[in-house]
Amino acid sequence: MTNARAAFETLDSHWAVAAIEPETRRLAIAAAAARFGNAELAGTPMPGEEAERLWTLATAYDLAALEGADAFVRQTPGAQYDLLRMQLEAGATRAFTLYSVLDLPSSDPVDALYRILHVAAVGVVAGRRDDVRSWLADHDIPATITVRVDAAWDEVLRSRVGSCWLELLRGTNPAGIDRIIQVLGTLREERSARERVFLASLDEDAAARMKFHLFTLYHLLDGAASLTMYVARDGVSDIRQRLFQHFSLARAAASGDRALSLALSWLHAAACRLALRSGEQLEIPGVAAGRH
Repeated sequence: MTNARAAFETLDSHWAVAAIEPETRRLAIAAAAARFGNAELAGTPMPGEEAERLWTLATAYDLAALEGADAFVRQTPGAQYDLLRMQLEAGATRAFTLYSVLDLPSSDPVDALYRILHVAAVGVVAGRRDDVRSWLADHDIPATITVRVDAAWDEVLRSRVGSCWLELLRGTNPAGIDRIIQVLGTLREERSARERVFLASLDEDAAARMKFHLFTLYHLLDGAASLTMYVARDGVSDIRQRLFQHFSLARAAASGDRALSLALSWLHAAACRLALRSGEQLEIPGVAAGRH
């Protein structure tokens, strides 16, 4: 039996996936595959019952796939490493196929952003970066997420962190790397004064909760900074250790937010995959030469 086949069999035997009838799984995957990239079906509303089936199966594959994430991000040596990595990628492939044809949350922009980051990261882990770009384009996701001029500090931070990660997940160019570096610099200049004023505007309990959320976002930002510097060949040699530190701390602070926690788990795996492909420089020709 090949490792790929073993990975899919392990995936399908996971309790979350096995709880769904095989025929239901087959029909859901076929329906999603038929819709993806189909211009005629793109604007056709999906029946609620069908959307629910696809969502249930997507989350099952998501959960099953993540059982291989820890070994992947740690690059744990041993006989099981390849199988767990392939389980992660196989689950990501199926989850992305299903997630990509479902509507994004429309009532809450925060939930929508986390879903976008989550699905894009799943697609990168699956090795479907071209499809990720197409999916982002189909949903009119801009390169830079904007907020109101008078937006609160958490909104500003969240939108800019999201923009940095989407730039990395899409596969950027030298100008994109420069945009990320500019955003990082601007946020660090603004942080002290704006954070202090923002937290002072909240009551004590709300401020305490917000500090945890900001802590998560800052570590997500630092993860993006580490990966960006690694891509630009600016001397970050211990990239896996740095990513592990930032994402572990971010997840610990976000433990009460399931949507954000899922996005963080997949972003961590996607970041490690992108770091492994650093020889291709995230599809950025000439970055290293241009910076030395």
